[in-house]
Order: sequence, then structure tokens, then C-alpha cells
Amino acid sequence: MLRFNRKISLLIFAAAVSFFFSRIAVATENLSCSIDVEPRIGTAVLPVQCQIDFQGGTPPYTYCWDFDDSNGIQVDKYHADPSFVYGYPGKYVITATIRDRMGNSATDTIHVTVLPGNFVHSEPLELNDVHGTEAEPFVVEGLEISNPNGCGIRMERCSNIIVRNCWLHNNTHPDSLNEGMVDAILIAKSSNVVVENCLVTNNARGILSDAWDDYPYNYNITVRNCVVENSSLDHGIHIKHTDGVKIYNNVLRDNGDPNFFQHHRITGIICYTSHNIQIHDNLVIGSSSDGFGITSDYALIGGEEPVFVSQKFEIFRNTSIRNGEMGIWITVASNGNIYENYIENSRLCGINFEYLVFSSKIHHNFMKNNSVSGIMVNLSFNNLIYENEITEPVSGLGGIWVHSMKQLQIHHDYPVLTNNNLINNNIIYNSTHGILVSDGDSTHLVNNTIYSCGPYYRNSEAGITVDSLAGFTVIKNNIISDNTGYGIACFNDLSEMSYNNVWNNRDGNYLNCQAEIGDISVDPMFESAEMLDFFLDEQSLCIDAGDPLDEFTNEPEPNGGRINMGAYGNTQYATISQTTDIKNRVQPISYFQLKGNYPNPFNSQTIISYHLSENTHVKLTIFNVLGQKIKMLVNKMQQQGNYHCQWNGKDGFGNFIPSGIYIIKLETTGFCGSHKMLLLK
Repeated sequence: MLRFNRKISLLIFAAAVSFFFSRIAVATENLSCSIDVEPRIGTAVLPVQCQIDFQGGTPPYTYCWDFDDSNGIQVDKYHADPSFVYGYPGKYVITATIRDRMGNSATDTIHVTVLPGNFVHSEPLELNDVHGTEAEPFVVEGLEISNPNGCGIRMERCSNIIVRNCWLHNNTHPDSLNEGMVDAILIAKSSNVVVENCLVTNNARGILSDAWDDYPYNYNITVRNCVVENSSLDHGIHIKHTDGVKIYNNVLRDNGDPNFFQHHRITGIICYTSHNIQIHDNLVIGSSSDGFGITSDYALIGGEEPVFVSQKFEIFRNTSIRNGEMGIWITVASNGNIYENYIENSRLCGINFEYLVFSSKIHHNFMKNNSVSGIMVNLSFNNLIYENEITEPVSGLGGIWVHSMKQLQIHHDYPVLTNNNLINNNIIYNSTHGILVSDGDSTHLVNNTIYSCGPYYRNSEAGITVDSLAGFTVIKNNIISDNTGYGIACFNDLSEMSYNNVWNNRDGNYLNCQAEIGDISVDPMFESAEMLDFFLDEQSLCIDAGDPLDEFTNEPEPNGGRINMGAYGNTQYATISQTTDIKNRVQPISYFQLKGNYPNPFNSQTIISYHLSENTHVKLTIFNVLGQKIKMLVNKMQQQGNYHCQWNGKDGFGNFIPSGIYIIKLETTGFCGSHKMLLLK
């Protein structure tokens, strides 16, 4: 599991020594490292592969790599064994710093020499109906192409082509909006094309793959080990209508015209209505709009689902820094996996699921200083957001923002709702809101750690805020501590809270809500919160204090037979139990509680949950809004504990009831509670 739990404060290194392959190794407190790079000398464009070996320290580890070639960016990549590509001749110093859980660090440096490339000047190249074979592809290599009146390399209806070690610069067209005439490299209606080790600079647009309307798809397009920068108009790499995309180990800088961005999203790397996408190990800096994007043509016909949805995409181990809008922007896409990316200083947010993104995952990413929010989820559903680390969103919408922008629903005439998103095991600190749920239904906030977040523009900001328009929201097993606003602020009556530790929040632990079943308020005893280490000390009362019905088997033994609170609950990094006797631990306040139903709204069946703090007689009854009894679900003695009751939408006579609002009523000795639910057919 990759974790970023230290503020990055790089050392300032001494000037490079005169011989290329010298090495300097520094170690502190038994942690030492050495790095190796292959090759250490070669001609531009030069891809290099790095490897770090280290001894000692306490896992998990954080890695910071500076390749000395990134417009003043001090850290370019954050993974153990990264690759990089150099586009220009020069002598470069690669610096790697490893940090362990205890704050110890070690550093090593190595030198790389890049020699001038051997490019041959060429007229613009146009390939039509050119076909190599898999064993013997058609190769374009070693060319320098500049074309003020169109594309540098244009290929159409081609297959098994490799474009390698070329320099394409100043390719444009007097009519800069002429589609297919402003690209350094244009790939149209083609398959099995590789663009590698190319320098693509100062063009109207970098690399475009597009099948166009009369051809269904390009197939198997790869762009790797390229430097793409200073595209004056549009995207750095634009892949459209392509099935099978691999984009990796590229460096993209300063692509796109901010004025053109007023009408189009200008992205470092974007895939448009494409499938089976892998984008990894790229560095994107200074794009006018977004670092990375996945989107689709979405023609809405008669209120039906969009005709095209980008599917099966992976975006991982990328670095996005100083991009104009989003680090990663996703819309109209499904079955995605976004992980182990580092995203910093985006003007709006780190990762945005903007519209109709479903069945996708965001996990193990680190986001820092993204102005509005770390992660935004809007009009998207059935997504998992877990084990991310988010710090310092500097505006008012917090680490994770869940919402539904109504104007998008009206504009697109499609009834998409933000629904059924699970947000768990995230660490959020030094933010405004930790998590803000403005709208949406069936949002689950489980096992998050939220620390030192606070107000920006309104007094109700909190570690977790649930606004009045939000639907059913589950808040449990979280640690919410030391925030300068409130701990939990809840403005709707559809939230289910339980088994949280809400402690030492300056404005109060609760606003418009109160402690519920299993909640505690004690010092969570992080190992070193001031060092941003949110592991639990072995004496923490958050150990074995989560919902007793939740899964805990991923925690190391002994695990006490119960999940821990906080971001490491049910993970390999959970602190082990010091006792298996839960009675000797802190005792949360006991409540009777009608927790509500899930899903809500529901179609054919729903699960109703409730908690009994003692043995009692229970009546659980369904009523309509007129107060008429529909069905008695439970009428008997029950023992103390948690219960789940399924209802299939039928009345007491076995008849299906019509759509509408219905009331669940729970009655016990000394308690009566009710909850609204919506049946849709």
C-alpha cells in the first residue's frame, strides 16, 4: 500500500560535481538508500529507468524523485522505481529521497548525460494505406519535421506503424481550428501504432488519434517516452474514438491556450469516447485546463442513457502539478480505476467525477494544495473512494465534496443522481471541510480520519458536513478530531451516525445533531499527529471500537474480533489489539436507534436497520402517509443488538403497493422512532 504521510520538505543539494557518474549517499537513523539508473548516457530523446535499494527504517515508505528537468518543480515522481524521459541535451542530476514512517530519511544522487539527437530534416510525411506486419512494422525514425501549413506526420488507414526518435516542432496551420490540420502527429482510422521517444514542441496541438465519424475506432494506439510541450492551441495528447490505449512515461509541459480553453477543455492527456485505456507514469505540468481527462460523446435520445460511454480505464502513478483546472477530470465514463497518483496545485480540484461516472474507483492517491477540493463527486454513482490522502484544499469545499448540480440535470435532460458512493479509509487534514455532502443519496462515510480541518467562509464547516439537501448518509467508524470548526454538522434527518470518535473540535463536536450509538469522545492517541502520522498508538481507545458488525479480517492478529476506528480500520496497517476483552475498553453510550433503510429510494426491496440497547419487545411497522398500517414486519421480544429486516414492498395481504412515501415506525419499551422511505417503480 502506497502512503504519503509526510509533508515534503526536500533538502537543498550542493552543486553537481564535474564527473558524470559520481554518487553521494546520505542516511539518517539506520535508514540508507542507493539508486541506479539505466542508461546513464545516451542521445535525446532519452528514457531512463530508475531503481532504489534501501535498508532499515520503519515501513511504509515515501519516495520523492527530482529529475532536474521540470521548470523548477522540485519533486517529479513519487514511486519506488520510476521511469522518466529527457527531451533535450544536457547534464542532469537525479535525486531520490526516501522517508519512513518515523520521519527518518535517506538521499542518494546520480548523474545522467543526454547527448544531442541525430535528427534528419524532412518534409511533412503523409502515410495513406501503409501496412507493416506485427513481425516487421513500418518504421519512421530520426526525422525533424516542421510544417507551418499542416501536420508534421499524418497517417490514415494504416497499421503496424512505429514513429520513433523524431523531433516535431512548429507544425500548425493558418486556420488553427481546422480539425486534422494542426497536429504534430495525426493518427486516423488506423491500428497498432506506436509513437515513442519523440520530442514534440511548439506545435498547435501535439498528438491526435481520431477515427472520425465514418470509421468506428482506431485500435491499439501507444504513446510512450515522449516529451510534448508548448502546444499553442490544444491538448498535448488527444486520443479519440480508440479501443486499446496505452500512454506512459511521457512528460507534458505547458500545453494549451488559456483563451481557447474558454470554449474547450484543454488537457495534457485526454481520451475521448475510448475504451481499454491505460495512462500511467506520466508527468503533466501547466496545462491550461486539466492534467488528465476521460470523457465521451454523450448524445441523449429520448431520455435514454448516453450512446457512448468511455469504459475500462486505468490512470495510475502519474504526477499532475500546476494544471489550470483539475488534476484528473472524468465525465461520462465507467469501470475506471484511478490510483497512486500525485496531484498538486490544481486551480479547482485534484480528481473530479463530474457527470455520469459510475462503477469506478479512486484510491491510494495523494492530493495537496488543490484550491477548491481534493476529490469532487457530482451526478455520479456506484463509486468507491478509499485510502486517499488529502491535505490543504485552500477554498471552502474541503477534502472530499459530494454534490449534485441541478443545472446539469436540466441541461442534459437526463435524471442522473449522485447515489450510492462509498467513501472509506481516507486521511484528510489541514483542509476546510473534511468531507462535505451537499446533495446525493446513499453516501457512506466509513473509517475516515479527519484532522485539523476548519472554517473558510461559513461557520458551519466541520470535519464532516451533511447539508439539508443530502439524502440518506451513513457516518460511522470515523475519527474526527482537533478540527477548528465542528466535528460533525448534520442538517438533514436522513443521516445514520454510529461508532465515531468525535473529539476536541474547537466549535463543538456536534452541530444540529448529537452522539449516537457507539460514539465516543476521547483522545484518539495518534502516534504523531504533528508529524502527520495517524497510526493509532497501542493504547488508543479507538482500537476495536468500530461497528461490531463490520468486517475486520484484514487487520493483523490479534485484532480483538472487531474493526478499529479511523483510516486504518480493516487494513494491514491497523494497530493490533492489546486486549480481547472489549468490556475493559471505553464504553460508548447506548441508544435505541432506528437507523433507516438502504437503499433509499428503492425499487423492489430494501433493508431496514435498527439497534436495541437492551432486551425488549419490538414492533416494526410500515405506514402510508395517511397513517394507515401497511404491514407489521416485527412484533416480538428481541435481544440487545443490531438488526436488519428486509421488506419487499408488499402489504400484509401479499399485494405490491404503489410508488410513494412510506413511514417505518419502531416501537420498544420507552422508545418510539420513525423514518421516511421512498418506493419508486
